[in-house]
Amino acid sequence: MRSVVRSVKSCIVDLYWGVRGPMLGLPAVSIRPRSVLFVCKGNICRSPFAEHLASNRWPDLEFGSAGIHVRKPAPAPEHAVHAAKRYGLQLEQHRSQAISQVLIERYDMVVAMEVWQYVELRSSFESHQGKMFLLAQFAGNRFERGRGYAAYNIADPYGGQLSEFEQCFERISQCVTSLVAAISA
Repeated sequence: MRSVVRSVKSCIVDLYWGVRGPMLGLPAVSIRPRSVLFVCKGNICRSPFAEHLASNRWPDLEFGSAGIHVRKPAPAPEHAVHAAKRYGLQLEQHRSQAISQVLIERYDMVVAMEVWQYVELRSSFESHQGKMFLLAQFAGNRFERGRGYAAYNIADPYGGQLSEFEQCFERISQCVTSLVAAISA
């Protein structure tokens, strides 16, 4: 019975995003940024992974990360640390930081992991809307983008199993690679 409910819920969510997603009007990259800030909810899993991965692969660009809901600095969870090691990355020393006006102004491009974060950033920092993007919009082909929810959002693995972190980080890796290709072209 649970699997049926999960399947129905998944179909409804995908249907919603099939309608909602195209209405976002995501901007095309029209700038050549030298710095990119990755943003997620707590700055302990997705955005620090994206920051460290990008910094490691493209040292000629500046990368940072921050979280929308950060009350005090927190470390990356154990599963995030282990999943990042598959990419040769060390997240043990990472401590989360909250998004701020200073960070928004410092970076040329701000990239959110989920639509609600993108919307909140655009609302909170209205004068900088032109530099805000969704990471999922840089997924290469339609297969990589996924459908429904996955086409627009990088799901939060926090609280999940190691395999969920590994899947999330693989998707982030693909999207970050496409993002850097887009801004370097």
